[in-house]
Amino acid sequence: MNERDSSEIREAGHDELVRFGRALVAGGIVMDSAEAVLDYFEEPWKWTVEYRFWDRLGRPTDELDAAWDGFCEIALRGESAMRLWMAETDA
Repeated sequence: MNERDSSEIREAGHDELVRFGRALVAGGIVMDSAEAVLDYFEEPWKWTVEYRFWDRLGRPTDELDAAWDGFCEIALRGESAMRLWMAETDA
């Protein structure tokens, strides 16, 4: 995966970015301040790895989604954990 290629999140529509942002907030992953929220909407490409991970898990948005716990658990461990999970599932 090329970390410089952020085309998926750059091409995402507003509604999709809001849905992803809500998942990040609900999971306690990012956006713990108003400044962080503004940064997210100004430069969403900074969350490319999280976005790809969320997308690969079927875009869970809350605890009603089967993949929610996995999304939160691995995403909270950080970028390297998400990259490792994606690499292992590609194998």
